[in-house]
Amino acid sequence: MAKRNKKVRLFLHDDSVNSMDHVIETLSGIIPGCNVIKANSIALIVHNSGKCQIYHGFMKEAIYLYAQLVRNGLTVSVQ
Repeated sequence: MAKRNKKVRLFLHDDSVNSMDHVIETLSGIIPGCNVIKANSIALIVHNSGKCQIYHGFMKEAIYLYAQLVRNGLTVSVQ
């Protein structure tokens, strides 16, 4: 399988910089299928447990989403 067809996961990590509102607005505007309600749930999970999976899919799309999220100041990792 070519590397770009590899499936990966994106995780959002807790930080002390971004407000809950900023995280919710950013996630709902960038992650496919993520509305404000789902983004709010993710933000609460990240706040309480330190991280949460926010995307599972192909490497090419994950890298694109990763770049947008980082550009908006969020702390994200690809695994």
